[in-house]
Amino acid sequence: VTVSLALGVQRMAKNNAIVRKLSSVETLGGVSVICTDKTGTLTENKMMVRKIYSGLKEVKDYNNFIKRHNKADSNSSKKTLTVEDLDSNSALKLLIDNAVLCNDAYYINKETGQITGDPTEVALIELGSFYSIDKNKLEKDYPRKLEEPFDSERKMMTTISKISTGDNRRNQRYILFSKGAPEVIAARCTRIIKNSRIENLTDSD
Repeated sequence: VTVSLALGVQRMAKNNAIVRKLSSVETLGGVSVICTDKTGTLTENKMMVRKIYSGLKEVKDYNNFIKRHNKADSNSSKKTLTVEDLDSNSALKLLIDNAVLCNDAYYINKETGQITGDPTEVALIELGSFYSIDKNKLEKDYPRKLEEPFDSERKMMTTISKISTGDNRRNQRYILFSKGAPEVIAARCTRIIKNSRIENLTDSD
């Protein structure tokens, strides 16, 4: 039996599975279900937007900021980002508005900046805060009227927000925001913003 276990350990070692105790091999042979959890052990359940591309161009000010932020200590202020004027970059402004409005994460403590929700959506809210875009204020300006939640079939989430003012129905306008799997979103796109102009999306894009 010992020889058989030793041979089993040797075979597992070739597959990068190191066994410290021979008896563990026999125990492992009777296992039918393995439950594991990496959150809190290998990861912190936190995410961050690492790079932004807008209008086919890399947003270098943000990407460079992230590099500096990662090198700094954990107590450094996140709001040290020197950004380009969002009013003159409609594509970037629209991208960040989309990330913040098509989002179910929310602040539970505005003073400390504590946000609750899906880690991916929390990261998008924090992206908005880097650009001084406040989710609560933005939702007052663009109140959500409809929502199609993310599901495994659509692979995307969609919200519709009101962007008009006044009570006249003729003046009411709405904007649709979506986020999801890149290939799913891209397949639904027909236009692209280039140099602040809306153009037809081509295969080369």
